[in-house]
Amino acid sequence: MRDHVSADPDEGEQTAVDHLDSDAAGPAVVVTPSGVGGFDPMIQGYTQEVLFGERGPAEAAQAFIDELQGGIDAAQQTTFRSGGRAANRTLTCYR
Repeated sequence: MRDHVSADPDEGEQTAVDHLDSDAAGPAVVVTPSGVGGFDPMIQGYTQEVLFGERGPAEAAQAFIDELQGGIDAAQQTTFRSGGRAANRTLTCYR
């Protein structure tokens, strides 16, 4: 694209060339899948419960998995109700 636009650029095309030559875009943003936005506090909570003897490791692990799956299921239901292409993307992501 740069070669095509930079041959004889007008003002707008020069702006595009300058952007392509810069690092303005930066690194890609990490997108958290629907339903797992609270992952960090969730895992911290279960870790603390194990460390303070409130749950055993296996019990905490199962509770964590169940809570995480519940969030994913709820996100899928919300997406399904909206219909359209988003519902298809959700199915693809979580199968």
